[in-house]
Amino acid sequence: MLALQWDKDSAIKASFDDGVEMGENRLAKLIDILIKNDKQEDIQFALNDEVKRNELYKQYGICS
Repeated sequence: MLALQWDKDSAIKASFDDGVEMGENRLAKLIDILIKNDKQEDIQFALNDEVKRNELYKQYGICS
């Protein structure tokens, strides 16, 4: 029973870690695009405004 709980906890942590990594990669891709397009103001929005960040993901075709 204890081994099953450890496996479950381990799987949950691995899934969480994968999600964090995907989110970081997604934001890094957006920031890279914005830098290349000289969109400094949008970088600030991407970092500080979740709604605007999601709009920018859609605008630049960055899927989740």
